[in-house]
Amino acid sequence: MKTSQKSDEPFDDESYLYIAKKAGLSFEEMQMMDMGQVMDYITEYVNSETKQSEYKPKANKANQAMFDSF
Repeated sequence: MKTSQKSDEPFDDESYLYIAKKAGLSFEEMQMMDMGQVMDYITEYVNSETKQSEYKPKANKANQAMFDSF
């Protein structure tokens, strides 16, 4: 399991808005949610993007029968 890396970079308003927009939230949606809900949404977005980018289908090495059927 990966552990998150601690960053000394501050998480300011601009970072918050940028990440929320990158996750697909509109400004109106962010106004309807509290900060905790937006952070939960961002966390789910990051987790789903990480899982998708880490997925690599297993490649099978072709054997003679596969070449013959091709």
